[in-house]
Amino acid sequence: FGQYMGNSSYHALQAQLNVRAWQGLNVMANYSFSRAIDDAGYFRTGYPIPAGTIANAPSATYRADRLERGVSTSNQPQHFVLTSVWDWPFGKTLLAENHAERAIMGGFSFSGVFQDYSGSPLVITASSCQNNPAQASNYCPAALNPSFSGSARQNGKWGSGITATNYNTVSYINPGAFAVAPDYTFGNAPRTAAYNLYGPGNYQLDLAAVRSFPLHITESTRLNFRAEWYNVTNHTLFAVASQAVGNSSFGQVTQSGTLNRKAAQFSARIEF
Repeated sequence: FGQYMGNSSYHALQAQLNVRAWQGLNVMANYSFSRAIDDAGYFRTGYPIPAGTIANAPSATYRADRLERGVSTSNQPQHFVLTSVWDWPFGKTLLAENHAERAIMGGFSFSGVFQDYSGSPLVITASSCQNNPAQASNYCPAALNPSFSGSARQNGKWGSGITATNYNTVSYINPGAFAVAPDYTFGNAPRTAAYNLYGPGNYQLDLAAVRSFPLHITESTRLNFRAEWYNVTNHTLFAVASQAVGNSSFGQVTQSGTLNRKAAQFSARIEF
């Protein structure tokens, strides 16, 4: 019987600003600057690592799982969120002196969510496991190339210069920064964020508008028409196609599976 165990820590600077009920407008802004660290995820070994078994570090030894200590895969250094709801005052408290003004101007409310966040650390692995060549595996740590210097990032921002014809040829991580560790040794690359490699960040803006009409069935009965727009700017969210050194798509970009494409939807609802 056994179980996986890990240690983690989280530190953050968090700031919040609220503007409440000013001319029907409510605004809330949140910002966090944080760092999450753990030694969980995948494990090179569940036991202490003796000298002579770490690539490029023949004299290094590690207590069990301490080699894995690094920034968490969920670490998101910066995250900003701005939300707002505006209960349109026109036709209610402004320009509401007669029935025509109230009918034309009244009943609107608007809301929006904007968020901007940095990417998460990349987990660079080897395309085949070298610590036991007899065992096929696609999930083991890569080794750092001792003769490499400079930045492992290349070709500009994630997705820069991508077209319909070259998307599967442009790599944004220099494969020369890594090497295959000798057989029966562990790669010495950090479990996460080797060379401070982080994935693509993103921003997104979503908006909604509601027009409400009283139905006069009961005092609270209303008909609401709602329009919603997602990813208003139609901003593309990229993902890294492969983080495995030696894979043909290593360091290339692909479309994120969590991407919300620009879309609009309309609905009507009766509230009692």
